Parts: sequence; structure tokens; C-alpha cells
Amino acid sequence: MPEEIYILVVDDIPLIGRMINHEIEKFGRSILQALDGKEALELLKKHRDKIELIFLDWYMPGMNGLQLLEIIKSDSRFQHIPVIMLTSESKKSNIVQAYKAGICDYMVKPFSVEDLHKKMLKGLNHKQTINRILLVDDSLVIHRMLRNMLEKKGYVICGDAMNGEEAIDLYHRLLPDLIIMDITMPIMDGLTAAEEIKKMNNEAKIIILSAEDHDDHREKAKQIGINTFLKKPFDEGMIAQAIAMTRHADGSSTSK
Repeated sequence: MPEEIYILVVDDIPLIGRMINHEIEKFGRSILQALDGKEALELLKKHRDKIELIFLDWYMPGMNGLQLLEIIKSDSRFQHIPVIMLTSESKKSNIVQAYKAGICDYMVKPFSVEDLHKKMLKGLNHKQTINRILLVDDSLVIHRMLRNMLEKKGYVICGDAMNGEEAIDLYHRLLPDLIIMDITMPIMDGLTAAEEIKKMNNEAKIIILSAEDHDDHREKAKQIGINTFLKKPFDEGMIAQAIAMTRHADGSSTSK
């Protein structure tokens, strides 16, 4: 069974954690909740390889959010984890100070569900690692092959789709770090699905698979910002290279 990936919520008001947890469960995430800086550091030390995003309150007793942020960003074990600051006021000097200390975004309380979704998506886009992968192909053989290759490398297969419509639905619900998607599928093809997903999140990372190497496919992929275009048949080395290229891509390039 794949290891669980967490979002850490650090806030001295338990209700905030419960509210965030209620929403992020819809995206296949779980939260770790800390009520103060000391507890947050203990959770970071224990689960540092499983935490992909931190929501951090500014005002807390003892160690405040800014002090904890500075500790996180000065520690090589945690500094790669994106942090979104929660604050009850939008004082410009505080926000500037938090950005300088290393946050990727901030959110003013009280916040809406829509705002939470947008900020979470931005935070997940900000991270540099790829852990959770959505597989999209109408061939069960390809699914099994990819799953075996990827799980052996430590990746988590968070979902399987057999066509483009299923891919769009699962992307919205799961927010994977990466999609590996075939072009030719029933109901909706991969490039059409990729275009719709890019409308939802322009920074979505996608590897397109194809048994054919058509120039028009490559041109459309380039137009919608596909990261990598990979021709079947493929092997473990080709998949590893494609993921590495996608991790460092700017979202607007294609490659063989």
C-alpha cells in the first residue's frame, strides 16, 4: 500500500485545521495538525519526506509563524516544502516580511473554499518534487507496465483513468503531481483532455504517450504547453528521463 502524503496545518485554533481537512480530503490528501511551533517541528522531523505543503498561522503563542518559517527555511531537511502563511490581517509590511522569509503565498482569514482551493493548487505547483502520478491509457497492459516501473522507483500511483473524461475528473479530485497520458483513447483523446486540464491549472505537469510520432500531435502539444512527448514502446530509462525533464520543464516545451 502506498505511503500517505500529508499537508501540515499549523494553527493554534483547532477549527482551522478541521476546516482545511474537510476540503483537502476531496483531493485525496490528509492533514497533520499542529497547534504550535514546537509541535510542528516535531511533525516535520517525523514526517519530513511525506509533507508536501504547509499552511502556517502567523499569530500563535510562544513561537509565532514567522519565527517558525525562518527555522523551516534554514533547515535543509524542510526548506524545500512550500509554505502558505495564514493571517487575520493583510498588513503589507507583514506580508512583505513573510515573502522575504520564504513563503510561496498567503491567505487572509476568514477565507472561502474557493480561495483555499486556489492557494493549495498554487502551493502544490510550487513544490519541486514529483510523488503522486495519475496514469491515463485505455490499455490495461500499459497501466500495469507503468505501475510496475514507477512503484519500483518509489512513486505513488494515485489514480488510473481509461479515457480523457475520466482523466479530467480524477485530476480535479486528486491534483496529482504528474499525469502520464496516452493520446488515442475512446470518449476523449489525451490531447483534448490535456488542454482542458491546462485550462484548470496551466502549470499541470503532463507526459503524453503515443504509438505514433505525428507532427500535428507535437504541434498541438506545444501549443497547449505539454512538458514531454514520449513515443511507445518505452522502457524504464525513457520514463525516468521523461519525468526528470518534466520536473525541470517550464510548462511550455516538448521533447522526444
